[in-house]
Amino acid sequence: MGSNIGETRSHLLAAVAALPEQGVTVLRSSSTYETEPVGLVLDQPEFLNACLEVETSLDPEGLLDACKAVEREVGRVDAADPDRQAVELVARVALHRAGRRIDDHDAGHGHGDELPGDDLRESPTLKIMQILQQRGAEFDYNDPYFPQLHKMRHYNYENMKSVPISAQTLATYDGVVIATDHTSYDYGAIVDGSKLVVDTRNATRRVMRNRDRIVLC
Repeated sequence: MGSNIGETRSHLLAAVAALPEQGVTVLRSSSTYETEPVGLVLDQPEFLNACLEVETSLDPEGLLDACKAVEREVGRVDAADPDRQAVELVARVALHRAGRRIDDHDAGHGHGDELPGDDLRESPTLKIMQILQQRGAEFDYNDPYFPQLHKMRHYNYENMKSVPISAQTLATYDGVVIATDHTSYDYGAIVDGSKLVVDTRNATRRVMRNRDRIVLC
């Protein structure tokens, strides 16, 4: 859970109170933590975050729908259009600067926490991949937690497998798109081995070498 607009703690408490009406029983909660924003939009307030342990008979899609219903109930505005614009920007930069062959680095949707999951439907990476594909790009992906992609409701990449990262493989691509910040990666080595790095997660913020190859989105 997370909120960075208005009375953030009240939003989290309201969401917890609304979950049982959606068939989700809250067993316990973590403490709350303030974190800096990461990802496509960095110029925004800090987030107040917490994790819940829940119990439900809902399947994964049903649970996602329940969480979306709670978001709407507590007043969250659907940011689909701004997200789409941000994803379009990433795709345009990648294709303009790099040509047509892209390594979409990281297909997961974590935020630097390296927690694996089995639901990729909300990942902006999939949207980036879709737009790149629609515009004629050839691309591969790498993610330590998703060695192979599968067919989903809105996307079908079931034949794609994660490709290994090395200086040799990076050199074969026109560019790399960093879509998720996993701390297990050596981002300095990725920048050194790449012609272009489109960084949507500010993952290369500590990389001092070859900054001219990095485009922050």
